[in-house]
Amino acid sequence: MRVPNLVAEDTPLGDDDDSNVEVFREGVPTPADEARSHEEVGKRLGIFNLARGAELAGSGFYYWCGDGARLAWATFSFAPEL
Repeated sequence: MRVPNLVAEDTPLGDDDDSNVEVFREGVPTPADEARSHEEVGKRLGIFNLARGAELAGSGFYYWCGDGARLAWATFSFAPEL
């Protein structure tokens, strides 16, 4: 089942992305050509290990570590409760 994002009732509606009203912006967006993949971010934060995952499960898998493992487990455990 797909659940859409809920918006406040006073949110102005636009016909498309160009006509939507920007209320505020947090930070500066990263240009698409400078964006990092989730794998690179995970490796830099030390929350998963691609080499260890490939060793245990085969190519293309990664092994969650430390806080990343706790966050993943909490997310996977919470999702069925919804």
